[in-house]
Amino acid sequence: YKKGTPTLLSEEEERALKAYMIKMQEIGHPLSMQQLHLKVATIVQEKVTLFKDGIPGDSWINWFNRRHPDLTI
Repeated sequence: YKKGTPTLLSEEEERALKAYMIKMQEIGHPLSMQQLHLKVATIVQEKVTLFKDGIPGDSWINWFNRRHPDLTI
């Protein structure tokens, strides 16, 4: 049981996003904050979100980073 509101991305989507971020870093092209915002927007484009214009804000990125402290954004 997890406390708080459910995450917008499923666990599978978060794992895939994390793997993508790591892969991009490994090949020498780490994602900028803007690129990360747009990548998440692409993932959630078929979902109903509260994101302004379908793009997550900095607070969403901060919560994602808290869930995945091993990543550097």
